[in-house]
Amino acid sequence: MITYIHRLRPKEFNPENIRFLSPEEVKFEKRIPTQIELKNRKIIKIDYNNGMDEYDLRSLSIQLPKLKAFFGLGKRDENFFLRSVKNTFELELAKDDEEFFKKIEDLDSQVIDICTLHSEYLFGRTLEKNDIKLLFKPSIEFGIDENGIKSPRMKLRILHCEFFDSSRERIDTNVSNHSEIIPEEFECRTLIRCSHVKIIKDKIEIVWELTQALICQNTSIPSQSNKNKNIER
Repeated sequence: MITYIHRLRPKEFNPENIRFLSPEEVKFEKRIPTQIELKNRKIIKIDYNNGMDEYDLRSLSIQLPKLKAFFGLGKRDENFFLRSVKNTFELELAKDDEEFFKKIEDLDSQVIDICTLHSEYLFGRTLEKNDIKLLFKPSIEFGIDENGIKSPRMKLRILHCEFFDSSRERIDTNVSNHSEIIPEEFECRTLIRCSHVKIIKDKIEIVWELTQALICQNTSIPSQSNKNKNIER
């Protein structure tokens, strides 16, 4: 049985309920072939008032409807399971979901404002809002689909994600079956989490994480007996 995570549907998500904590500095490891190099970065944690009495750092999780995994999960090597390795998952959003786009844009705008307010600490110099906008990577970016039409996409980080098949059975993940779990253009329902704002050098972005994925098409991947009680049909 997996741990239940409080989730919001896109229509329930209200950017006005977001609160940003004070920026802080963290260290992370950058692995290169011959050594591990320590790098500094700054983050801003995000609280979300989910209607309860107190803010909950883990509560800003959004359950998205059935969407296309544009590039699939892709092939990985043995480093896929290392926390230090960056893995991403790209979802193609519904082109007509303007309400959700607007909410994410509002969140992006709030991040720009908070980074402008703390620019001296974050960048060692005072920056204007227009300067911050140039450093910020939007949460939703646009690619071009097979018909030459603009395609809104959201890139998610994978750290600890649970995958489930169409029968809601947990999928066994291993090094050899990544490209089979979610092939290119497969559809899935996902639970995503807004983790934090990341500032490295002169780059700013909101880190969105893939928490759970329910595959909407049948696969031949071996399943475990644990059923997903979190992502709804």
